[in-house]
Amino acid sequence: MQKLQAVFWDLDGVQVLSEELHERKVRVTAQAHGVTVTDAMWKSWHGIGDHRIHQELQKINPAFPPLENFLQECEDYYVAHAHELQARPGAIEAFNIFAAAGIPQAAVSSGVKRQVETNLQIAGIHDRVVFALNAGDVINTKPHPEPYNTGHGRMLTMCFNGNAGMFLPENCLVIEDSGSGIKSGHGAKMTTILWKLTAGPDNALATHNLDPEARHLISLARHLTSRHP
Repeated sequence: MQKLQAVFWDLDGVQVLSEELHERKVRVTAQAHGVTVTDAMWKSWHGIGDHRIHQELQKINPAFPPLENFLQECEDYYVAHAHELQARPGAIEAFNIFAAAGIPQAAVSSGVKRQVETNLQIAGIHDRVVFALNAGDVINTKPHPEPYNTGHGRMLTMCFNGNAGMFLPENCLVIEDSGSGIKSGHGAKMTTILWKLTAGPDNALATHNLDPEARHLISLARHLTSRHP
């Protein structure tokens, strides 16, 4: 990365500690329709979003309700329990460091719109991001590169006057907590940060592998902005 031009944030697990609520939401909704979600299943689904989780549930039970019904039930459960959510320590501090350097920032999520809006409110950045993408804005959610390719295109139009020569994917920073998100950002040729939720092995596709503590992300944000012209 020659210079940092934009930051794209994942939300679930990065800006907001929402993984437990998402897991419970899916488990409760799936169980209501006769599917028990095991720990192994949930681990393999980390970061792929509700649209793709629904595809997996239909493989298990072909009679599983249509996507629209599943999304609505999940959304209703999530919003009803949103008071349980907390912002992840360190995220807003890093966001503020990038903002102080004048770097445009956006959210790129595989969540549905209402859940994304809820997360932005909890994180305290709903009126500070240039835009927020949700699962409804793409055909293919993470780990496909389309979400971050779409984010690049929208940022190009909104902040760089559509001049592709001025705004390169490799100068964009993706901050994720899941392997599927890292794969998506890597596929879009962006610089990627895996900010782990728990200590664990590094991801070979991530440009930077960070341990869970807030100080690691804050320190890297300071380092990257210190080189920002």
